[in-house]
Amino acid sequence: VRRELLTVDADPRSPERGQYAFVQSLIREVAYNTLARADRKARHLAAARWLESLGDDELAGALAGQYVAAYRSAPEGPGADALAGQARLALKGAAERASALGSHEQALGFLRQALDITAEPSERATLRERAAGAALNAADFGTAQQYLEETIVWRRAQGDRLAVARAATALSLALHGQFQPKAAVEVLEAAVAEVVGLETEPEVIRLVAELSRAYANAQDPRALATAERALAAAEPLELVPVINRALALTYAGRQHEPLAILRGVLPLAEAHGLVESQLRALNNLAAGLGNEDYRAGLEVTRMGVEVARRRGDRRWLLQFLTGLAQYEIFAGEWAEADRILADLEATELPPAFVVQFGETAAMLHALRGEIDQADATLATIVPIRATMDDPRVVGWQRLEECFVAALAGRLVDAYEAGMAGVALGFEAALPNAEWATRVALWSGDGSRARAALEAHAARPDRGRVVAAIRLGLQAGVHALEGEREAALTAYREAVRRWRDMGVPLLLGVCLLDFGALVGPGEPEARAAAEEARALFTRLGSPPLLARLDAGLARWESGAGEAAAAPARAPASSPVAPVEPRAAS
Repeated sequence: VRRELLTVDADPRSPERGQYAFVQSLIREVAYNTLARADRKARHLAAARWLESLGDDELAGALAGQYVAAYRSAPEGPGADALAGQARLALKGAAERASALGSHEQALGFLRQALDITAEPSERATLRERAAGAALNAADFGTAQQYLEETIVWRRAQGDRLAVARAATALSLALHGQFQPKAAVEVLEAAVAEVVGLETEPEVIRLVAELSRAYANAQDPRALATAERALAAAEPLELVPVINRALALTYAGRQHEPLAILRGVLPLAEAHGLVESQLRALNNLAAGLGNEDYRAGLEVTRMGVEVARRRGDRRWLLQFLTGLAQYEIFAGEWAEADRILADLEATELPPAFVVQFGETAAMLHALRGEIDQADATLATIVPIRATMDDPRVVGWQRLEECFVAALAGRLVDAYEAGMAGVALGFEAALPNAEWATRVALWSGDGSRARAALEAHAARPDRGRVVAAIRLGLQAGVHALEGEREAALTAYREAVRRWRDMGVPLLLGVCLLDFGALVGPGEPEARAAAEEARALFTRLGSPPLLARLDAGLARWESGAGEAAAAPARAPASSPVAPVEPRAAS
């Protein structure tokens, strides 16, 4: 080490602490290749035995590496088979240690090595399941899917129905990670059909609970009844992870009950050490709060980031980070959103997260007037979306198209995209209706604005955020229809609500609408326009500043009074932004 031929890993947080390595790989190769295979084996075994004598779990990776190298240096025969057994034990121990440290990618690497030196089918099936679990935590969904599909085939051939149920439940997680809930439903339904008569087994109850989740995300109305079926079976056995029907309730159009359930799940999950249940509850609670309380949703998302980071769970960490970036945009913290997106861009993202990252990045580009970047970003995720069977995906795509087109000044395209998203239904229908309404308002098109507003009001979504948005849109319709006092009253209340909730971007848009649609002749509207200008200047949004200028200019030309007159037909031309994406 002093001569800089070797270096030692002294990082106390590293699972490879205490290992020596050559500073230059070329010197290592020359030195290693001068040894005969028998000498290599003897030295690797000596190193392994010495490491074992230390009894230090932190050296598990180093120990496994020595046994694997000794096995690969041994000639075929009983001696090599014995070394392979020792190597497998060491690799499984190293994988367990790496997982405990939150290093799931490294755990997956150890388990892959163990599979390479394992021939016995039953042990291979067990290793594949463990490797799939590590892959899920590392957000390597394709690898997890491959291992679990192989496991199901072998377990099914052996007639092990409970093992099939367990693997199918895990496979659903891998498919959901790729936005394929319909494919997950097929897998889960097939597994459920195989376990008739085993309904009280924990593996089967978990399988049915996962089927409920897959039904919900596939927009299948059987979700709630299936959740009730799982709950009825889980309660007597105290299977706490299954006691949660919040997602099914949300998709059934019930808003407040799921939030109450999720708030109750969190202390239960923490008390029982159920990290997966805790992370899922935080994720769905953060999404549900998007309709009720932005600031609370932001805090829950930050909490999710910390829990996932502490556990080294990349799957959930990426989910929370993409959600956090959106929340920060609406909270007016664009520099923080930039930091999160830059960190995500610097890593190799799974395809599903490339889509979510792209959606959020495109939103921020559009708000800043970087339309070419926004269009290019959305174009890159189109082929990935084609691999997804999630019925919600197209609705979110229409919303992004509406948003970017509106800020780019492609006004007709924006309205058409928004209303196409409304027609699709599902959870994106609400924000599509919102921005389609605003697009029509900024166009001065009262009939289109009212049609889109009616679509917004027809959605089952509720909450303080939804109510404030709807009130502001209704104020705009009042203004276009010449109901000036009604518009003033509604705008005052909408602005007050946005101030109380502390959502700068949506406050600014409401102020912009107030100033542009009521007109600078009204002192309150003029003050709203000035506040909107200051806010968008601080945030750095040229498109929204341009939209404000365009709205005010119509009053100077007399077009504003014409559009607001109840007996006159409205004009045409749009614009808009977006709300945080709901969870899956």
